Amino acid sequence: MRKLLIIAVLVAGCAGVPPQDLASDGSSRSPRDALSLTRAAERAGRVSNVRYELAIDLTRSDKYFAGTSTLHFTLEDNGHPLTVDFSGGEIDRLVVNSKPLAPDYNGAFLTLPAAALVSGANRLQIDYRHPYDGDGTGLHRFEDPEDGRTYLYTYLWPYYANRLLPAFDQPNLKAVFELSVRAPADWEVVSVSPGEITEREDGTATWVFSPTPRISTYVFSLHAGPYRI
Repeated sequence: MRKLLIIAVLVAGCAGVPPQDLASDGSSRSPRDALSLTRAAERAGRVSNVRYELAIDLTRSDKYFAGTSTLHFTLEDNGHPLTVDFSGGEIDRLVVNSKPLAPDYNGAFLTLPAAALVSGANRLQIDYRHPYDGDGTGLHRFEDPEDGRTYLYTYLWPYYANRLLPAFDQPNLKAVFELSVRAPADWEVVSVSPGEITEREDGTATWVFSPTPRISTYVFSLHAGPYRI
């Protein structure tokens, strides 16, 4: 069974779209919160030139983190709605092409109405919160029993980036990521591109990272805590 599970994940990954997020027992997630091959292929045919401006605040709570994900993308047509993947979070504010909207969110997908979209360049801003994960996926929060400190790290493959940010979470929709992070002042923050502290205030520090090359969502990463580099 374990060999079959590994083969299934590898085959789905090589196809250029995420599998149905197979669980450790070989079962799949329900259709409500799994990205299907059909939906991923349809979306890849409509969306291109994706860029994320991502601002994450790690200082608000030890239960959740807050963020703003601003998606820039080109849409081939606006004839029908478009979904954004975001599993298990809360959406505080949604603005589509400068117009505030009430989120149509089912806990797994945010659906954007066709009337709010345009053919061509679109801009989507989502203010959100998400619990820290404790199962090793998404943005995992770990309290070390040896030193009593808190460490955060991401695990986003194959379909867990949408637990970090609202995104088009499929490998063939590569994107540029522009990241900023607010964290405790004594933490190190690491991502896939170089970053530096640009501001210190009230025991916190703001890190700003260089834009990445175009990468798949699962390649992106965020690690924060009292690490030593």
